[in-house]
Amino acid sequence: MPWKTTCQYEQRWKFMQAFLCHKTPLNVLCRRWAITRKTACKWLARFKERGRSGLTDQRRAARRRHNRPPELRPKGLQRWRRRGPTWGAPKLRWARQRRFGHKGLPSESAISRWLQRWGLTRPRPRIIVKGQVVGRPKLTVPKKPRQVWPVDGKGWFRTAMERAWIRGRSQTWPAVMLWPLIF
Repeated sequence: MPWKTTCQYEQRWKFMQAFLCHKTPLNVLCRRWAITRKTACKWLARFKERGRSGLTDQRRAARRRHNRPPELRPKGLQRWRRRGPTWGAPKLRWARQRRFGHKGLPSESAISRWLQRWGLTRPRPRIIVKGQVVGRPKLTVPKKPRQVWPVDGKGWFRTAMERAWIRGRSQTWPAVMLWPLIF
């Protein structure tokens, strides 16, 4: 290949070699290598701590989850749950708070999540509340032409009287006139 390729590890190692020669100061090297002084100090600290292996790329993921409890806490909760199989997260938290105090106590939602993860809970049965049964009015049987008019209940209707509305329990309906519409 006509061009040279180097990885970041090699470039960092060359920077370390140039620094270890003690011929040029750190700020001049940083300008020459186009890196900040903070980055150079970070590489130097890693190199002093771990040697050449400290110059490799580090994992960016967190080494531990900061909100994850120690392993003893969930095991203790499982024991308490076996002691009271009908206890939910609020009761478990209350009992642990009473026994051990407030310090380091997980929240109800965390306890609930753990119980669900361990399969120690079952969802509440859904309570279906049915509405009131409302009977429909009986249809009017017409005895002469134009006695009953179909209305869809949308908007205003011109009738012999200008506009008429009647109010029901939950909706407003136009009044159905028993005389013909005016066009």
